Parts: sequence; structure tokens; C-alpha cells
Amino acid sequence: MNDDKTPQVPRWAILTIVTLAASLAAVLAGILTRWDGASLAGAVRNGGAAFVAAAGVLLAMAAFLGGSRS
Repeated sequence: MNDDKTPQVPRWAILTIVTLAASLAAVLAGILTRWDGASLAGAVRNGGAAFVAAAGVLLAMAAFLGGSRS
């Protein structure tokens, strides 16, 4: 039972925020890579890598901050 008055954020909201932030990082990485002169395939690959990295870090932070505080 949650005795403190801290409101709980639903998991779907956290996953939505993580997905949007990781998608923004992926789009920016892809645009900057393409702008730097890379091929379209290279830009998509770098954007995908940026999405995976950002999502991993953000999910790890969410798990750490949302864990048990006992």
C-alpha cells in the first residue's frame, strides 16, 4: 500500500514519454547524419541506433526512479 502522498504515474504514460523522447533523438540523429553527407541507409541506421540507445537509457532511469523506496 502506498502510504505517502506521492502520486503514481501510470506505466503507459512513462512508456509514451520514453518512446517520444527516443523517437526525437532518432529523428535528430538521422537528420544530422544525412546532413553530414551520409547515405540514406547510413542515416536510418544511425537513427535506429540512437533510438535503441535513448530508449535503453530512459527505461533504465525509469526503472531506477520508479523502484521500491523502502
